[in-house]
Amino acid sequence: MIRDWTSPNIHQYGMDGGQEFLEDKLAVKRNQSAASKGARKIIHNCFTNINCYLMPEPGPGVREADFAGRLNQLSPQFIEILDEFCAKFLNPDELPVKVLNGQPLKGQQFGQYFESCANMFNNSDALPLASDMLQALNKAFDINLITQIKVDEYLSEMVIILSDKDFYEESELMSESDKLIDTLKSKFDIRKKSTDETAIHELTQMLTESLSASYRQKCDENDVKRKAGMNDTITKFVDEFGDELKCIIKSDDCLAENTLDKIIDTQIEHVVNKFKTFCSHDTDLYDNFKGKLKNQLENQASSFKTDNKRRIQDLKKEYDDNLALLKIEYEQSMSNLFAEPTKYYEHDELDHLSVTYQNDLLSKINVNTDHENIISFQNYIQSFDTYIASKLQDYQDKNQTRRAMADIEATKLIDELGDNYEVELDHLIRLGSCDTVVEFKVRAQQIQTAIVNEHRDKHRYSKGTGIPHLNLRKLNEKFVETLEDCIDVFNRNQVTMESNTQGLMERVIRRYRDKMNSYLDANGFVRGERLQVHHEELCQQVIKHFDTEKGHLTNDKFTRMVMDKLNLVFKSVQEENDKNTPTLPAIGIDLGTTNSCVAYYHPDGRLGKVIVLENRGKFTTPSVVEFGDTQPVVGDSAKNNILNNPRNIIYSVKRLIGRKFSSAEVTGDRKHWPFRVVDMDGDEPGVEVEVNGKSERFYPEDVSAQVLKKMKEIACAPSSVSLSM
Repeated sequence: MIRDWTSPNIHQYGMDGGQEFLEDKLAVKRNQSAASKGARKIIHNCFTNINCYLMPEPGPGVREADFAGRLNQLSPQFIEILDEFCAKFLNPDELPVKVLNGQPLKGQQFGQYFESCANMFNNSDALPLASDMLQALNKAFDINLITQIKVDEYLSEMVIILSDKDFYEESELMSESDKLIDTLKSKFDIRKKSTDETAIHELTQMLTESLSASYRQKCDENDVKRKAGMNDTITKFVDEFGDELKCIIKSDDCLAENTLDKIIDTQIEHVVNKFKTFCSHDTDLYDNFKGKLKNQLENQASSFKTDNKRRIQDLKKEYDDNLALLKIEYEQSMSNLFAEPTKYYEHDELDHLSVTYQNDLLSKINVNTDHENIISFQNYIQSFDTYIASKLQDYQDKNQTRRAMADIEATKLIDELGDNYEVELDHLIRLGSCDTVVEFKVRAQQIQTAIVNEHRDKHRYSKGTGIPHLNLRKLNEKFVETLEDCIDVFNRNQVTMESNTQGLMERVIRRYRDKMNSYLDANGFVRGERLQVHHEELCQQVIKHFDTEKGHLTNDKFTRMVMDKLNLVFKSVQEENDKNTPTLPAIGIDLGTTNSCVAYYHPDGRLGKVIVLENRGKFTTPSVVEFGDTQPVVGDSAKNNILNNPRNIIYSVKRLIGRKFSSAEVTGDRKHWPFRVVDMDGDEPGVEVEVNGKSERFYPEDVSAQVLKKMKEIACAPSSVSLSM
């Protein structure tokens, strides 16, 4: 009974106050209705003893929404009275064992009784109606009998039934329950005490509902066991599935993904069919657990797929590693071909070497044909071919660059040998030792042979080893072209030599006259015999003096020509008048493209003297300038060092004077010169050399000035004439 806490309490808290409160509530009073009086009488007759323990108000905290039943949420007075109640009535040592129908009441049974009573009192229809004492007692007995049948017989028997098997099918369990319920209904019909039809119908309905509720409870318990049993069964099927796959798929097998999928799908279908056969007695069971079985089978299969994917990745990595090694070895082999900085190959030769290396490398690979359906090694071969094609193109470009450089060097070599040939022919022409073109061609052929042999002796020809390859065909073309030009020069030189011979004779005569005039000036009149003797002596002196200038003339021819000329002059010697034209010393410089020379004139007697000055025994000095870390060097020393310092030795610079850098002449000459010709701004050509580790540029006039300076030094040394330039 629940007291209204809002009403004032007039009783003492505890056992005594509670008893007073209960007696006051259950007291039968005159002003009560008959139903209220009957209900109170039934309550008194149903219980041997009724006690009440009166508690104070728990406190305002229990009315809050967040009340959680903690002590600190209760009032101190309530806690104090609660402690007394627990110590007196809930002490385990003081609690007596409850007995129902002569049997100890267990916790589960007590809970079921409590549930039944709560359901009964929560259902207003189940509350006992006021009746006479006998009916009330009979009905109370029958209600207790219903609880006893439910707890002691139905539930106990269902426990025994359910213990016979792991679980029952729903229809099977329902059949067992229905038979038991029919039996218990018959027992209740025999053992009941109520005789009123309405009460009997009500009690029978109560028994049916109570047993039905218990059946549903046992169904739930059976369903839990059935699910647990099916889980074990599914686990067993899944384990068998895994074992079967392990037998089919070895730990080191590597299968194509579609092949593995087919194997797994086949095995899953096989297991599902076995499970369907297992559940043939209960189609609902199969429908309910088929999805779960498939999920677990697929989860089990996923581990096999994962392992297989890992093995496929390992196989791919193995192939990738092999391919990487092939690429490295190919790269190394091809790099070795170009280890020498200037090495190059013919185009077909490089292709052949590449194919050879490729085939050798592929022959080293052990391809497992069992895995061809998993990973096509042909794809890797194609990848390797693509890689080689790309790399080969790079090496072909590199080879082509080297070939082009070699061609440039070869062209320079041909130009160099051609220049040497031209120099030799020029020297041959200047010597004048050839009187006819035929003789000149024969000597030119001998010079060609000598130049080629000299180059061969100096260099061992090896294609692609850094030494320019000598193309004899192009060299011969160069020789033919040069020879044709030199033949024209030879023909012109023949005319020139005749002129030179004439000039030489004129100089001979002039010297003769000078000597003779000096002699005459010193001696005055000379008799004929004495003059003849002096004439003959003077002729021999003149012949000896000009012996080095006779050029192509032989000694006999030169002597004969001189004597003929001087004999004619001798006849007019006495008739010449003294002529003395005073004049200052003068110097003349011939600044040539290839060679330069210097001479000076000094007054001497009547006619004076013109002297061509020598430099180291030669009348000409090469127009070659070498720029070094000290002073520039001009002449033979610079020319002889041209192979050791080609970038800093400048020659033929006169060709640049008066021309533009972009002109065809300058562009053509640049291709044949080892030194660097640069644009000095304004399209003016110049040369660039390295002096003291720094690059310096000079105009062609600056270079020519060094040649002129050298010629001045040559002129000043023997003449002791101070000159300013």
